Amino acid sequence: GQVKVRLKTGEFVNTQPQLHPGNSSTSFQACLYEGNYHVWLQFNQIPTDATKQALAAAGIRLLQYVPNNTYIATIPATFSDYQRLAQWQVYSVMAPVSYAKIDPTLRDASSIQWAVLNDTIRKVTVVIDKSVATTQAVQALQQWVPEFKYTAATAADAIEAEVSMRNIELLAKHPLVHYIEPISAPATIEDIQATTAHRNTNVNTSDNFVRGRKLNGSGVVITMGDDGFVGPHVDFAGRIEVNAIGNSGSHGDHVAGIITGAGNWNPTVVGNAPGATLRVYDNYNDLNQIPNIYTFNNVRLTSHSLGQSCNAGYNTDARNHDIQLRTYPALMHVHSAGNSGGETCGGISGGWRTITGGLKASKNSMAVANVTKTDAIAGTSSKGPTPDGRIKPDIAAVGTNVNSTQPSNLYTLLSGTSMACPAVTGNLAVLYQAFRLRNNGNDPNAGLIKAIALNTADDLGNPGPDFTFGWGRINTLRAVECIEQNRYLSGTVTQGQTVTHNINVPANVATAKIMTYWVDPEAFSGAAVALVNNINTRVTNAGGSTVYHPWIMDAGLIPTAFSCAAPAVVGSEFVTDNINNVEQVQLDNPAAGNYTLSVRGESITDGPQTYFVVIEYYYNNNVRLVYPFGGESFVPGELQRIRWDASAVSATFALDYTTDGATWLPITSNLSSSTRHFDWTVPSITTGSARVRVRIARDGITSESDTVFAIVGVPTINNITATCAGTSTVEVAPVPGATAYDVIKLGDRFMEQVATSTSPTILVSGIVTGAEELLAVRARVGGMRGRRSLPQSHINLSNATCALPLQLLHFSGQKQNKQQALLTWETAFESELTQFVVERSTDANFSEVTIVGTAQPRNTAQQSKYQVVDTKIFTAGTYYYRLRTDERTRTSYSRIVAINFTEVNTAMQVYPQPAKDVFYIMSNGNYPAAQIMLHNASGKVVYQQNMGLRNGVSVTVPVGNVASGVYYLTITNATDKQVVYKGTVTIL
Repeated sequence: GQVKVRLKTGEFVNTQPQLHPGNSSTSFQACLYEGNYHVWLQFNQIPTDATKQALAAAGIRLLQYVPNNTYIATIPATFSDYQRLAQWQVYSVMAPVSYAKIDPTLRDASSIQWAVLNDTIRKVTVVIDKSVATTQAVQALQQWVPEFKYTAATAADAIEAEVSMRNIELLAKHPLVHYIEPISAPATIEDIQATTAHRNTNVNTSDNFVRGRKLNGSGVVITMGDDGFVGPHVDFAGRIEVNAIGNSGSHGDHVAGIITGAGNWNPTVVGNAPGATLRVYDNYNDLNQIPNIYTFNNVRLTSHSLGQSCNAGYNTDARNHDIQLRTYPALMHVHSAGNSGGETCGGISGGWRTITGGLKASKNSMAVANVTKTDAIAGTSSKGPTPDGRIKPDIAAVGTNVNSTQPSNLYTLLSGTSMACPAVTGNLAVLYQAFRLRNNGNDPNAGLIKAIALNTADDLGNPGPDFTFGWGRINTLRAVECIEQNRYLSGTVTQGQTVTHNINVPANVATAKIMTYWVDPEAFSGAAVALVNNINTRVTNAGGSTVYHPWIMDAGLIPTAFSCAAPAVVGSEFVTDNINNVEQVQLDNPAAGNYTLSVRGESITDGPQTYFVVIEYYYNNNVRLVYPFGGESFVPGELQRIRWDASAVSATFALDYTTDGATWLPITSNLSSSTRHFDWTVPSITTGSARVRVRIARDGITSESDTVFAIVGVPTINNITATCAGTSTVEVAPVPGATAYDVIKLGDRFMEQVATSTSPTILVSGIVTGAEELLAVRARVGGMRGRRSLPQSHINLSNATCALPLQLLHFSGQKQNKQQALLTWETAFESELTQFVVERSTDANFSEVTIVGTAQPRNTAQQSKYQVVDTKIFTAGTYYYRLRTDERTRTSYSRIVAINFTEVNTAMQVYPQPAKDVFYIMSNGNYPAAQIMLHNASGKVVYQQNMGLRNGVSVTVPVGNVASGVYYLTITNATDKQVVYKGTVTIL
């Protein structure tokens, strides 16, 4: 049949196919440039790798794929063996149609005001032949059209220029010109935190939760393009690596706080990745620096809460984005979807087709929708599809009434996809950190992280993907668990090849989601459909009797409000997705057992193509409390939103709380089966052992906080006075029920604890004389820390000599081998010393490593030296240490030292995987009293055993009575309660 060239300007058919340019000398002479014909080379089918190699050997270059089965190509004028083209499945050699190279919007000045210089001159982007140097191409075009005014090169195969409308078609006739479109529209701003909605607080746990994950984006470098200089604000202390020079507003301040604000001023306003590092730029100025800042500054994520023109579609900006995301495999660009959801700029009522700008229409980046904190779509949030029908936005996040930073240590509430975009960026940083921790510090492929985020997102709106929410609202907890459980794989596929993967679905699964994603090559900006490599997938059960096909979103050739709002449908053998570079197969109530995923290279025009497969399970009768997760600090009488995840149930939910772990008091009951949150007024009590639980009323299934949280008031500072040089006294208004008070001081990046006392009058050393210090306080209930106060500024101007009870000369640390840290310190004298405690952190939350104590308070006027070795380094990363000094009347802290471990040896070997009936543990250390626990996906303990582990000796773990499935394995040293191993095991 006929081969159609499908462009934005229309479909073009060669009604008289021919294999030799000489057969139509007039049209083909216009295609000749410096010894090569520049043509559309059409094929009966996508050429194989062998065919491409044969064409290249003959001097024929395939430059760019254009749907369908067509390549922009060059054929040497000296080539004569045209009969061989038929052997290579060439359908026709076609002279490009000049007017097909001109973007239709150029003829409508009202829709491209930014590109209209005057009544006749347009500012355009010209896509040129990439086989010719830019300078040579510019010279050729200036000779061809003398008035052609070159202004800039935007890519290796794209330039910006000014040209009159009367000469645009003449320009399009030049063989080196592939496409002409308006220049991109200029960037415009799209104008406790919602982190609990994103399940971010479940992975960035507080210092009260000693064994929590404490993932905060540490080590990940992010660029933000916005409205210029960010700050000043203490929430950005030590985390802005580069700051823009100009400043045109405070929009960027708000966005930056959502990404990486530390909550140093107000602890209830914390960003999604407070441990990440930020580089701040004006507008999109970071994008042209990607080659350098990716390579030399380790930038892995970019965040842009900016917009361009409405419904721009896949243009040269999008193409350049896809080039970058293929060239730099760990890089991801994140964009706001736009705030045009209440407009009709997409030509359809209901706000459809209103994604703002070509950058966010690229295939491999992420565009973010705006939802409220109760998961409703914001009325202004831009919707898809793209002009070629692809799913956009990709994902959603909270962007409505988000509290974040403003200059001069202020905060404000703002709404828009501008706020949703940085939320996703911050959570992606957390996923990068989680991946690095499990992969010896190595970066993930950004395509894999995107696939994990999409496949684990909470489905909102219509079942499956849609043009409003994309694949759903980001769920960082599920995404981190996917990484921890290794529920992903990768492969490659070539043209016409089918690759299969075995997937073992565990028992009691209500829904299995299997997503295949690939980083698609950049498309021709004039193509009607941007997909270059088309992969089709399906899943079959063990006997092959049941076939599961992916979701299909199809708004039709002429989209309407009805077709855009229609729910996704399940495809078939005859109805496949041929426009998106992502497919998701959903299995509802699958029987446990083996399934086969088939990945077919339906049309791999530029291969082989790498793809990623991500698997997510939702279990029957499952409920999981996600907030309060444990370790939080609540204040009596305040309102807190309890959140939980659950599978589809018909029964109601009930909520309870406890302060002793035994007696549960009701919060509410008879919550509908669709409810997933409840606003709770925290009781007016003081406790360090509170928990919340959620119950499915009919079935008695419960989930409770992983550990306890605190309820205690926030103290206020009555007075701060300089006691002597370097030491000040903080006086605190007592809090009912508090057992102690901490003083917190602003450090290099975070607020750090510097003193503790059971008295509300606290002596604080380590104050820099003459410098402004920010000090805050918090109450303790037993070992649980409450919420800290807002800080106060203090300057110690005293020159009096301090009579200190202990003088610490130094505290230092160094790497002793691949997984040991040597910590040393020295004192000049000691008085009333009870103990030293070495504490460790991988973020800002410290836990105890070891105690060096004395039987009686120690007093000495002699210098004393100490050292300890931390042998429990199990994962690569940066470890932070500090020394806590406990004296009879006070507690103080040393400076923090950092030790970087780039490679570690695993302390445990767990094998075989998967296991049947038994698995074995071999330890590289001695743990006479170890606790082995298996948790299911709901967090329920399904197996527990205490045993001794010895270095190099295997022990047997019998699991014959445990149902098949994937389980969390934790091994805890019962002596010091430290987790020495965390991972997953698969039981058959």
